[in-house]
Amino acid sequence: MKLRTRIWIIVIAALSGIMIMGAGGLYQLRQSMMQERRAQIVQLLDLAKAQLTHYQELEASGKLSREEAQSRAKEALASQRAGSTYFFIRSMTDDTFVFHIDPKRVGKPDPGAKSPDGRTAVQVIRDGLAQSKDGKAFALTFLIMSLAQLRLEIPLLDKV
Repeated sequence: MKLRTRIWIIVIAALSGIMIMGAGGLYQLRQSMMQERRAQIVQLLDLAKAQLTHYQELEASGKLSREEAQSRAKEALASQRAGSTYFFIRSMTDDTFVFHIDPKRVGKPDPGAKSPDGRTAVQVIRDGLAQSKDGKAFALTFLIMSLAQLRLEIPLLDKV
């Protein structure tokens, strides 16, 4: 075997090894970013739940009426908007929004966008909750955007 051939084999083997290690590193980076995002979502929802529980306790103690407690709780959730990130509350019985940052969507049936497998966002959430042991689940839903003739399906990670 010529020296030139041996060098090419070494170079190809080295490049293959670098590419395999790079792909593995990118996969690990993605996994750790998803784990961090899940932890962030859990923390934000725990804080929102604590806030709602506070207003529920004020109502139970008689310091606030039911309507006033609900109104203040909705104001508190609405104030926690950061750009396109916000909280919403959906009824699990009739697919309507109980609270949404856009008041026009409250009280109207909205099953959500369809996922690639044909299920609606609400069905993805229900399936996740059905498989959950503690009543909490993550759901991968999709935001569908159409730009000119291009259709984009952007995955969104939600916790319910």
